[in-house]
Amino acid sequence: MKFNNEINKMRNNNIIILNNNNTGEWIKLSRECYELLERIISERIEEDKVYSLFVNEEDKNYFKLLIKRLKEMNIILSTDNIKNTNSITGASISVTNNCNLRCKHCCLSAGNSKIEMLDAYPVLDKISRINIRQLVITGGEPLLRKDIINIMRYAKERIPQISLLTNGTLIDNSLAKFIAIFCQAVSISLDGYDSKSCSMIRGQGIYEQVIKSIKYLQEYGMKNISLSMTITRFTFNHVEEFKELCKNLGVGYVLRRYAPTGRGYDNMKCFIDTVEDNRKLKKELKIKYTDSYSVKSYNTTCGALKYQFHVGSDGWIYPCSGSELSEFKIELLNNIDDIEDYFKNSRFQYSEGYRNFSNILTGKFLPCSNCNICSFCRGCPIYTYLYKKHGILQSYCKNKKQKLENLIWE
Repeated sequence: MKFNNEINKMRNNNIIILNNNNTGEWIKLSRECYELLERIISERIEEDKVYSLFVNEEDKNYFKLLIKRLKEMNIILSTDNIKNTNSITGASISVTNNCNLRCKHCCLSAGNSKIEMLDAYPVLDKISRINIRQLVITGGEPLLRKDIINIMRYAKERIPQISLLTNGTLIDNSLAKFIAIFCQAVSISLDGYDSKSCSMIRGQGIYEQVIKSIKYLQEYGMKNISLSMTITRFTFNHVEEFKELCKNLGVGYVLRRYAPTGRGYDNMKCFIDTVEDNRKLKKELKIKYTDSYSVKSYNTTCGALKYQFHVGSDGWIYPCSGSELSEFKIELLNNIDDIEDYFKNSRFQYSEGYRNFSNILTGKFLPCSNCNICSFCRGCPIYTYLYKKHGILQSYCKNKKQKLENLIWE
């Protein structure tokens, strides 16, 4: 038996938590039990000989059940439960970095730089060879592509589930019909709870255009529509109003954290405070984590390059759409001859971009590595990396850590 390399360990006094970073499952043990497990593994004691170490029958039965559970959770590996942890089932592609809007918080600064148009058809051919089940088409604004209907059709012929991520401003009655035919889901960025709040980030009239687009899509039977709102100092106190808006429109809702990169970095001081004692940021955390957080179930996981990957408008592979930064470039897709082998055998691990990305994952990111709740932050590691890079990590985690410590170590 051996410990899974994807396990993160946290300690608080005489209690140990073992967390499977792949699945988010975790278990709490006494230090005594954990040290015994360490001894069994380091001395390579065979499992059928382990139980002879116990004199007390009750202790023996407990440890049998414990090892059985740890194997079920893939925290302990043996010859009968070693599995390939890389099983790519999803991907996203940015078909362009161009955009018809100039949103003040855009993490990609979409539309600011030289226009890139991904050669989407060979990309779709190549990534479909690994039999992915879900694809997200995004940008920039993907609907700026004159051939977007053909791209959606081409994708649907090769991949079962297609989703579209859009700002929703270019959807008219005609285009809505084709989106409803080729896509199973549409996610629209709104970033406001009414016309005024939306216009602060996205511009005048955008709110009204999005509402029209939703109605067009619904007329053609599109049911899986969601609106997203980024939490800022102007929206954190209006989450319930945003939820009510989505309910009235018959769509789902998504709350997003502010990403301080691209134009989001340029305008960071306008939308979030950066001082350590920040009541607004604390309020954001309260909203975010009482809404979607439960320490009783699962903790932080990241599926990037385990279950999904992203192809940017520049043709490079990135771990995920949120990591489309130069330091996380993995490989040009055109340079990969056998994409099945590339992912199956984790050949991306030899790239500098992967090494950079690996170093910010849960349990490995140096600013958080000694934290006794780091596996429970329940957030994307890219945000943690960006908050550290731009000097706001301390204010972000101060209140959060105190709150979670009480939940986790109770």
